[in-house]
Amino acid sequence: MNVVTFGCRLNAYESDVIEGFLKKYDLSDLIVVNTCSVTSEAERQAMQKIRQLKRKFPKMRIMVTGCSVHMDPLKFPRDVVDFVVGNDDKLRDDTYKKIAEGTYPRVVVSELLLTRELPENFVYPVVKKVRTYLPIQTGCNYECTFCSVRKTRGKAKSFKIENIIKQAKLFAKSYRELVLTGINISMFGFDMDLKLSLADLVKILIEEVPEMEFISLSSLDPFVVGRDLIDLYDTEDKLLPHVHLSIQSGDNDVLKLMKRRHSREKVIDVCKRLKSINQNVRIGADIITGFPSETDEAFMNSLRLVDDADLDFLHIFPFSRRPGTEAYDMDNQVDKKISKQRAKLLREKIDDKFHKYLLDMVGKEMEFFVENKMHGRTMNYVDVKPFLKPFSEENGILKGVVKSVDEGMLVADYV
Repeated sequence: MNVVTFGCRLNAYESDVIEGFLKKYDLSDLIVVNTCSVTSEAERQAMQKIRQLKRKFPKMRIMVTGCSVHMDPLKFPRDVVDFVVGNDDKLRDDTYKKIAEGTYPRVVVSELLLTRELPENFVYPVVKKVRTYLPIQTGCNYECTFCSVRKTRGKAKSFKIENIIKQAKLFAKSYRELVLTGINISMFGFDMDLKLSLADLVKILIEEVPEMEFISLSSLDPFVVGRDLIDLYDTEDKLLPHVHLSIQSGDNDVLKLMKRRHSREKVIDVCKRLKSINQNVRIGADIITGFPSETDEAFMNSLRLVDDADLDFLHIFPFSRRPGTEAYDMDNQVDKKISKQRAKLLREKIDDKFHKYLLDMVGKEMEFFVENKMHGRTMNYVDVKPFLKPFSEENGILKGVVKSVDEGMLVADYV
């Protein structure tokens, strides 16, 4: 593969689109590095990879694209990088046609305007797997003080309904689960003349793509999770019972500094509603520790949120100062050691809670996806490993009995 991908699920889909263009124009001498800029460390790793690739393949041309390009398109040295291409431009057929012809400029980074027309592309799968990511939108209208996505992806833009349906139909031939993804999927439909919601889209896909077996949602903004979406976890069997919320903190003062729109109370309400209508729903969340001005008490509110909202999984990030964001220059920066220590306490808390859940599953029957002969996942996204013999069917669905727990996974004997 000539595409190296960093970052989010949308980037992964877009890398598949880029692969198609490389094949179409026979660009076998071009390596594309699709970058992420969510943290300074992500950018550092991408730059390190670019230099490694140039040393290993000195005769190959290198194109850098993705979010890091929009942070600073001029930071990539000419002796290493041949093309610097923006997020929209990396998805245009004309980009690769002109590279093949030798007429493409070295740097092309178009403005990510709200009024822009998004490139229309489709991925045609060639292998069968359990799940894939179906993009429904890009960009975000929020101005969170820790985030640079408005600069790197522009304001929220929804993909056309007919294109989403077409891609879903293509994917449904090869994948059992389609994960709706984007930069902020909770904003889907906000920019459309005929206002639609994420819940509306789920219902449309279930109706228009009956061959789709299962559907699930990537990260959700708690502020816009309403009863219409929550109710789907009760009424739609195809919607898998796992939810991931972009929470970031369990303290209201910190949330205000982050310019998040939800409150601690809103998170607890959403989680309680979800668990009350479907006992199988497992809820994950993103939490940042050590955000500027986070006191010990503010952190304890995040720690207590694990029980108060009955959270099941956490992605925990010690705060990383990101140049170009409002939080970078905030007063009362928290020492990195304290941020990491708080992250450790939060991780121990969620690990202990999750382990008790796993133990409670021992002896129970369950259904799970088989991703390969040594690994599976339950319908609510808990990892599963085989008991005595490998799973019999890759990319299938098996029923089994939980025999034990090992290293954060259920050990299942299938029937």
